[in-house]
Amino acid sequence: MQDFGIILGKLMPVLLLIGLGIILRRVKILKDAESHFIKKLILNVTLPAVLFVSFYTIELDMSFLWVIVGVFLLNVVLLGVGKGIGRFQKGQYTPFLYSGFEYGMFCVGLFPTAYGAAALPYIAVVALGHELFIWFVYATMLTARGGTKQSLIQTLGAFVKSPVILAIFAGLLANVLGLRGLSQAPLWDGLVTTLSTLGNITGPLILLSIGAGLTMNRENMKFALTTAAIRIPLVLALAYLGGAIFFRKVLGLPTPYEAGLFTLLIAPPPFIIPLFMPDSLEEEKGRINTTLTFMTLIALVLFIIYFARVPVLAL
Repeated sequence: MQDFGIILGKLMPVLLLIGLGIILRRVKILKDAESHFIKKLILNVTLPAVLFVSFYTIELDMSFLWVIVGVFLLNVVLLGVGKGIGRFQKGQYTPFLYSGFEYGMFCVGLFPTAYGAAALPYIAVVALGHELFIWFVYATMLTARGGTKQSLIQTLGAFVKSPVILAIFAGLLANVLGLRGLSQAPLWDGLVTTLSTLGNITGPLILLSIGAGLTMNRENMKFALTTAAIRIPLVLALAYLGGAIFFRKVLGLPTPYEAGLFTLLIAPPPFIIPLFMPDSLEEEKGRINTTLTFMTLIALVLFIIYFARVPVLAL
């Protein structure tokens, strides 16, 4: 393990940016309207930019197909676990707290800030199966739970209209077509450089947004603690089985992919859950928000512990 001061120094940008977000919220510079604008900017502009560049520059490998399928199926299994637990834990939306991970608004801010921007493609590959699950299964079921049924055409429409999904597939397409060979072309190089510049501000914006959104409700903490006590050991076990055994021993993937899987699986449940909930479920929405906040804090602690053990991603 490296000297604690070196580790803390590498994590300092993460901690300070989250702390700054908390301060900006307290002094009312980042109010709800400003926070909402930042999230829209991230999801529609800067995050798609960074994902395009990540998938455009990564060296593709056939083993990635197994990663995509494995992560997708893992989320399906966790959703089934959530439905089983939901029979004993109150709340219509409780099952959704046991499956899905906040990739865009948590992992993309944390992982490259700690390990460097060059590390983002590793977790982006791991998260591709997760994004397919979120759009085709998770969001569809959330919509249906809210009383609105979506047809396959509507699901596909939402999928292809998502800036995040469009950016991923555009980056993959540019990669497969070998457009990296156009790096000497001034116009193409200028476009990629612009997207890279936009991508560079994604991490700081996400971390500020996380800090500004951290709120706790004592009345709902019992529910949050119960949920975390079930979910956290489960995802930690899956992170070990998936990373140390499936990724490393079966697929022969290097450490950065294992680190990417760990970071994804410790992430809190998707922040989109409250967005799909009817306004009439105000009490349950409060429980969900408290749980998301609490699990975000736990995820930060777990990542710091992991980073102390693995401060450098060796290939």
